[in-house]
Amino acid sequence: MRCGKGHEHGTIAEVRACYGVGSASATATATEDYRPNKFAGVCCLCGAKVAEGEGRIDRRESGTGWNVSHLSGKCPERKAGEPEATAPKYDLVPGGYYATASLTGSNDYDFWFVTEGTRNPNIRFVKRVIGGRGNERIHRSTALAALAVIVAEGTDVCAKRFAEELGRCYKCGKHLTDETSRALGIGPVCRAGGRD
Repeated sequence: MRCGKGHEHGTIAEVRACYGVGSASATATATEDYRPNKFAGVCCLCGAKVAEGEGRIDRRESGTGWNVSHLSGKCPERKAGEPEATAPKYDLVPGGYYATASLTGSNDYDFWFVTEGTRNPNIRFVKRVIGGRGNERIHRSTALAALAVIVAEGTDVCAKRFAEELGRCYKCGKHLTDETSRALGIGPVCRAGGRD
């Protein structure tokens, strides 16, 4: 496994030693300069969530992107027999339109448009659907949070909710004009496997 500093380790104990957790160097590590995380994320050391501003970010060894991690000694202890945290399978979310419970609580629902990557079909791109405007680009952390909620609530549930709330097809986003399509949440062309 690779620590947030980009070093390869065989065990979690080695990662902790690298960060000086539980040793005399822990005090020195705690006083090191670090770049705090502006957005919530998942710790690259333990797999647990890191709240906004409560961790650190470090540039990946590849030079592209950042690793988020807890501050030294702040990774939660895993209970015996508890499986290691794993990231949700975002590639299971098909392209289309979804409605989820509001991430901020300021609305009843948030509406999302998800597309699959053309070069890599396992990648997902997410935009926010806002009435009266085109779909809006959002920050990566918001996109990951939206995908996590879609996976947690169920893709079928979120897709049907989008169709029910807005009267639009959950595949292509076009208005549903007949009773059967409104009941199913999907238009006849998309039901047949194509797009309008």
